[in-house]
Amino acid sequence: MKKRFLLKTTAALLAACTLGLAQAQTTPIKFQLDWRFEGPAAFFLTPVAKGYFKDAKLDVT
Repeated sequence: MKKRFLLKTTAALLAACTLGLAQAQTTPIKFQLDWRFEGPAAFFLTPVAKGYFKDAKLDVT
């Protein structure tokens, strides 16, 4: 019984590690604003400047 528990626990840990590696990749996002950088564009430019997209593993270009 203990061997079965150990086997299940080991399998669950390996599966959890594999899922973590799959989510470590960045997601590329292409984004285009108007030609003018005015007030409404601040909602998109500020997170880029402060690195919020990189923290969320998003590659916004």
